[in-house]
Amino acid sequence: MSDSQTQLPVSTRSTANAPESGMMRFFGFFINNYRFTFLLTALVVLAGVVGFSALNRETRPPVSFAIVTISTVFPGSSALEVEERITNKIEAQIQGVSGIRDYTSISQPGLSKVSVRIDMDRYNVSEVIEDLEREVGRVQDLPSEVLDLPLVQEVNAAEVPVFEVAVIGTNQDRKRDRVAELLQDRLEG
Repeated sequence: MSDSQTQLPVSTRSTANAPESGMMRFFGFFINNYRFTFLLTALVVLAGVVGFSALNRETRPPVSFAIVTISTVFPGSSALEVEERITNKIEAQIQGVSGIRDYTSISQPGLSKVSVRIDMDRYNVSEVIEDLEREVGRVQDLPSEVLDLPLVQEVNAAEVPVFEVAVIGTNQDRKRDRVAELLQDRLEG
């Protein structure tokens, strides 16, 4: 070499002798043992298929909405009468029940309906419903025209329709009724 040419130092560090990182060893194991990797993958897929087929599936699973309706029929009364003589009394009676998130009421001619949402995160829904039934049973001074005591019912998911179908048109020769019955049979069957 001549004096005009200077040589730069070259690193001769080999990666073959360098310590492998944990990730390289992990993936290296699966790369080097590819038959084991295929077998493990097949077992995981098979376990997933078996697990999925064993899942309990229902078209309409039981669901608690934690909603209760209190209905009272007051025949021949106006909405204002229903509110004053029934709805307000029921609301006053259930205010002391713990576990109620909120409630709304509708007073219409001949019918009082109070919807109660239960705080299902902090209270036992069944116990709150029992407390509501007890308190509604204590409502005093209902009009004599009210034949049945207020009805306390939990809203049940099984009773809520998935969808509704209406057949409309003229009913000449009961054709619409026959079509509706045929449609109902096909949908239910």
